[in-house]
Amino acid sequence: MTFTVAQRGAISPFMVMDVMRAANERAAAGGDVIHLEVGQPSGQAPAAVRAAAHAALESHPLG
Repeated sequence: MTFTVAQRGAISPFMVMDVMRAANERAAAGGDVIHLEVGQPSGQAPAAVRAAAHAALESHPLG
């Protein structure tokens, strides 16, 4: 098994503020936004979210 080193440490810690600003501008303009830009990158997604993602990947062809 080969492991690779994560590159997330190379991202500027305040880049999230740029992403959040752009998301807020989109929302203010009436666009749909799901905020995923802030959080703990090493944390695991909730079981229900993983199950829904798995079900979607199994039942829908990827294009």
